[in-house]
Amino acid sequence: MHLLVVVSMILVAAGCGELEQQDPADGGIDGAQADGSGGTCTGCASTASCVDDACVCDPGYSGDGETCENIDECATDHGGCDANARCDDLPGSRACSCNVGYLGDGLTCRLAWQHVTTLPGIVLDEGSGAVVTALASRIYFAPEHDPAGTYFMSVDVNTGATAELPLPPLINVSQRELVPGGYTQIFVGLGSSIYMFGNAGALFDGSWREANYPSINRRGEAAGVAASGRIYMIGGRDDATNASTTSVQYYAGGTTGSWAAASPFPWTSSYAGAYSPTGTNLIYVFGGSSGDNSDRHAASLDTTSSSATWTILPDVPVDLPRFSTAGEHGGKLFACDGQRLHFFDRGANAWAGTLNLPPGGTHWHMVMLEGDAFAIGDLAGSVQIFQLLAIE
Repeated sequence: MHLLVVVSMILVAAGCGELEQQDPADGGIDGAQADGSGGTCTGCASTASCVDDACVCDPGYSGDGETCENIDECATDHGGCDANARCDDLPGSRACSCNVGYLGDGLTCRLAWQHVTTLPGIVLDEGSGAVVTALASRIYFAPEHDPAGTYFMSVDVNTGATAELPLPPLINVSQRELVPGGYTQIFVGLGSSIYMFGNAGALFDGSWREANYPSINRRGEAAGVAASGRIYMIGGRDDATNASTTSVQYYAGGTTGSWAAASPFPWTSSYAGAYSPTGTNLIYVFGGSSGDNSDRHAASLDTTSSSATWTILPDVPVDLPRFSTAGEHGGKLFACDGQRLHFFDRGANAWAGTLNLPPGGTHWHMVMLEGDAFAIGDLAGSVQIFQLLAIE
């Protein structure tokens, strides 16, 4: 009890007097910098630390500790950045960022688009649309131009060899195919033939032949896709009423194949894009002008069951243009808006991520060929083709 009182008195007395400056030799600090181990330094640079009683420049700087200069990491071995990345020197460090056209963290960069071939002297899409499909190793394409500018060509993506092909015959004498405002929209490959349904029905297997296409089935601006060994025609503008429809029809193939009805689409639609993922019997439809004026809707259908109905999916994040195209890469589906790909994760049932198409191009169209995705469009006054290699 008495001891406690004495101690308290001593503390109070010390607190009432003036605080004396302690001698640095006794362990105090007099304009010095202490390190974490109890050592002391004086005069260290702001970009230095006290280590074992000595000023040492921080990582990314060089000098005697009292003066420290920034090290330009980019001047040596490109700063450790990938050869296809830019190195930016920063105070005490550096930043790596992949060049345009490459994806990655800057330390490793992967080419997103690989140039395949250039087709000079022609234009694919002047804003009126185009039709594109693929068979074997060739991409087949035709513009929706005025008659004077219309052509039908193919290109081998392995060799770059091109072939000028005969235009479709004028089966329906009232309207020509492959022109602005025409009916042509379905242009898909099935087996060894390309099928075209619009003003008329025809297939191309080296030459054009008329395909069974009753007037009751005739429509324009429909989405078309091959699935389960059939050609599906989804929505579109009915020939009799000139109004968009929910009707879904499928064609068995050949020149005399039959037509049958499938489950109606959830809304009226025109100009949508459709795709069937590799190894599945599913159909995905993205965009298209719908009855509520939305160009973002999406839906899927399992074609293995005749009684299956459409599943409504989350809307595409952006409005899709007319003649939009779709495909897949790395297990993800994508919808193309002409300048970017928008990816859909089927497992998460959500849209996640975008990828710019090759810079400088206009009206890009996507086409799937033997499991690979290709972009074809107008760039630098020519039709150019790129293969998609990486998305992340």
